Amino acid sequence: MKRALACLLLGALCWGAAAQQAAPCPAATDLLPQHLYGLWSAEFHEAGQARVSASATLRLAPNPDYPQGVSGTVARGGASGMVSGDAEDGEFALDESVDGVAISATWVGSVTPDACGREIRGSWTDVVKQLTLDFVLRKLPENTR
Repeated sequence: MKRALACLLLGALCWGAAAQQAAPCPAATDLLPQHLYGLWSAEFHEAGQARVSASATLRLAPNPDYPQGVSGTVARGGASGMVSGDAEDGEFALDESVDGVAISATWVGSVTPDACGREIRGSWTDVVKQLTLDFVLRKLPENTR
């Protein structure tokens, strides 16, 4: 009897600790800058096409100049650039710069509902070439490098 009671109590304690550690899933409109921090994979598609035409990796972190936003890097095809932006009320916007001075591309999209802030879909536009592609951003696991 004592052994059964001890197992029951231990199980309840472990279950309670696991429930406290589980992070809440933010609604798309409740996304905070902290939810964007980390590594993201980007897939680019021509409008209406399912085939991936390009890919990139973004690393987002706190923006030192704008606490409500993010900044970081984008790497694609051996080239890299800088990004800066935010998400507000479920809408996502990033500016991309290859030289750190002028905007070379823009990212405008929406946080995917029911994706726990881990997916964003929208349009990426190269402002120099006037090329627009659809994008899907997916947050990578914390331990991905």
